[in-house]
Amino acid sequence: MLERGKLNSARGIHHILLNLRMVKPEDTEINLQSFELIEFLCILNKEEMVIERKCCEGCPMQSTFTKEQIIINPPKTRGGKMNIQQGILEFFEACCPLSKCCDYCKETVHLTFSHPPPPVLFLNVWRLSHPPIIAVEVPAVVSVLDHRYRVSTVYVHKGQHFTGWSYKPGENQNWTYYDDSKVNQRDRYSADLDRTKEFPGSERMVVISYYLINN
Repeated sequence: MLERGKLNSARGIHHILLNLRMVKPEDTEINLQSFELIEFLCILNKEEMVIERKCCEGCPMQSTFTKEQIIINPPKTRGGKMNIQQGILEFFEACCPLSKCCDYCKETVHLTFSHPPPPVLFLNVWRLSHPPIIAVEVPAVVSVLDHRYRVSTVYVHKGQHFTGWSYKPGENQNWTYYDDSKVNQRDRYSADLDRTKEFPGSERMVVISYYLINN
């Protein structure tokens, strides 16, 4: 992955990883299959989701917990497409069933973000990429614990290389494909930006990021 001196993005990432102490100065390669991309992104943003379990006011059973990512699991039934919004609902349902009642006060327990809600959410969709690969619907806007988030970037992986799709809101299909696999060594921050390639392409989705659009 690092291959310093060949790809300008690799040179930049190497300096970032050194600063975060995720690699050693002598490291020249990273196995992408084991590289913790989610952890890397979360450290860069220094953000975790702080989630509150709430029931009746003053109940001693209320608590908070943190999550770095939302993991989207494959659907239980094969066929069709995996809808990201449904995957988000199932993730939080596993954290706290919608019909669960507090053992202490007997009120219904619900989840909410501790204020302020996280400005960026990372959705781990790697499990959808293992055979059989599941077609994924990526909605422009999703609802997460009563807050609305808009899609920003879809990070994809193919053949030991990460690329990505950047979304720009608008009337038309506004996906731009970013690929730095063929940049010139003397270029500082250049890459191929393809606005004609049809989303989602043939690469495997790894992470989808969403940013907060209301608070």
